[in-house]
This record gives sequence, C-alpha cells and structure tokens, in this order.
Amino acid sequence: MFVTFDRGRGRKLDVLVSHEQTRASRRDPSEEPVATDVTIDYAQIGGRYIINPERRAAPYVAMTIGGTRLVIGSGSALRFSYALGAGADVRLTSATSLRLDGRFYTTLVEAGAQIGCNSGGTCTGFGIGSALTQFTASAGLAVRF
Repeated sequence: MFVTFDRGRGRKLDVLVSHEQTRASRRDPSEEPVATDVTIDYAQIGGRYIINPERRAAPYVAMTIGGTRLVIGSGSALRFSYALGAGADVRLTSATSLRLDGRFYTTLVEAGAQIGCNSGGTCTGFGIGSALTQFTASAGLAVRF
C-alpha cells in the first residue's frame, strides 16, 4: 500500500507498507526437508520522480528507505532496508490511474566491520555483510483526493 503526497512538478513523496506471508523449504540431499513459515513486512519512505508528468502514461523512477521485519519460524528481526524501482502511472480519469510498479528490495540481514588504526594515523578496515534481495511487481488503482 502506498500513500503519496505531491511535492512539486514531477515529484512525489511515498510512504510504503507491504506485507507478505509464505512458506519456505530447504531441501538438502543429505538431510530431511525442512519447511517453515516466513513473513516479510516493509515500512519505507521515499519518493518517485515522474519523468514526463503531462503524458497519459507517465513513467517514473523510485527509491525508498526504511525497515524490514522478518519473521522466520519462531524468530523475528528488524533490519534496515531500501528499494529501487520503476514504473508508470496510466491516467484513467483526472482522479484515478492504473499504477504499474516494479521494485528491488534489499534488506541488510547481517553486517560486521573491523577498523584498526596505528599511532601514525594509518587505518585499515575489513567488512563483511549479507543482504536479502527481493523483486516485487504490482499493479493497482491509484485514487487522487
């Protein structure tokens, strides 16, 4: 679900909330298959830049940042996430449009860093990280108030 606010010609501020439930399974040839329930909730804020707002089919690029709540089995975690996307609003009337949207969500699920400095001011660093990436495509009706 999106709630959108006009921020000027071709600029929109979006508040995005998304919920998905699924069942994931692991099939390891040396072990019995394991299945668990998975829930992913996104809460993000960001914006869209509409490339040509006067056209009936107005394409846009989008970026949002926020948090992701992951529930896997009985455990849960809240992590930083962001999304990059593109789409188009196809105007049906002056107050409604069909929104076609595609987004790549990235959730940082684990990260670590080590930095060491000597007395001469020389620093070295090492970092590791992992991310959960998901693509969503959606179509919906946008109503303007």
